[in-house]
Amino acid sequence: MDVDHIPFPDQVCIIVPTKKWSPVGLVYENAFLQCHRFVWDTQKPKLQPDLFEAILSDHKQIFVEAKDASAKAIADIARIARRNGLHCIMLVLPRHDEISVDHSRVDTIRLEGLEPVLERQPMPNDLSHLHGPFDIIGDVHGCYDELCQLLVKLGHARQSCGSDIECISHASGRRLAFVGDLTDRGPKNLDVLRLVMLLEQEHDALVLAGNHDDKLARHLNGADLEIMHGMQVTVRELACLTSSDRQKLAMWLTSLKTHFVLDGGNLILAHAGLPEALHGVCSQAARAHALYGKPTGEIDEAGYPTSEDWAQDYRGAACVVHGHVIYEKPRILNNVYAIDTGCVEGGELTAMQWPERTFVSVKPPCTYYQSNRRRRT
Repeated sequence: MDVDHIPFPDQVCIIVPTKKWSPVGLVYENAFLQCHRFVWDTQKPKLQPDLFEAILSDHKQIFVEAKDASAKAIADIARIARRNGLHCIMLVLPRHDEISVDHSRVDTIRLEGLEPVLERQPMPNDLSHLHGPFDIIGDVHGCYDELCQLLVKLGHARQSCGSDIECISHASGRRLAFVGDLTDRGPKNLDVLRLVMLLEQEHDALVLAGNHDDKLARHLNGADLEIMHGMQVTVRELACLTSSDRQKLAMWLTSLKTHFVLDGGNLILAHAGLPEALHGVCSQAARAHALYGKPTGEIDEAGYPTSEDWAQDYRGAACVVHGHVIYEKPRILNNVYAIDTGCVEGGELTAMQWPERTFVSVKPPCTYYQSNRRRRT
């Protein structure tokens, strides 16, 4: 990389360690005037985290001058910035020594001059340049046969020998998107994973993680988790995989985003939905809401965590499409579309078509997973 060209995401924290004689003001004036400038005073270390955190709610492009900063101070700045969804870049000024940092958390660029050129980069979940049309598929939960039927019905596949399908490019250029929860509870979880991975790799399908996919990724990566709520079905199926294949699957699941911004910002996809303030944000709060919604902290009569109906208060201009919560039919409320219609529990597997805002569904031949939860209407 030409070190005088700085990748500049929409949400970024530029960290510049300085000495008394550093030309930091010149660098800021030459390239970073659009950023909010913050001076991290290492002489008052206890005050800095709270002061820094306070400005991040109002500013998403921050230029931090870190006076006489240690590796610990840089790590503290990066930790707070990343928690608030900012990409961290440390600039090493000419004639300055580089501070050792965790390069998985902070990109380091050594400047040769004092007039860096900024190159705008969208955030990883910003796909607003993709305008569709899209076919957005709700929670699959291991219902492979129904997914195949729906793909054929939508025109993304054709029937081949027996019950097999052949995935094809859509005649009208429509693109598939999945809102997550590919696995658990249904009968053919591994088949679903293999098919969706193929659709992503060969047909440019967009795939989001749901809370079940996220938990499976953590399980495959070695986390000690309680196997429950239908996950045991998936774990049994994956026992046949080689160590290499398990690792590849874990890497793929871990790489999945938790929400997308599409169609010029007019369409938001997130497994459990997302309020307007978090659209396009890559923070821990945005990730948690996209995966789980807004939990109440209570448990329902069937033993499942309950969450607030955040769509009741949504007034955003962007249409939000999500799954996660089962409804008997797709629910439309305040420009929020809920499309998990409970295929694995005997309901339907539903796709929403964008920009038409129409629905296409298929019904399973039986109930694969019995639940005591009440479906919302």
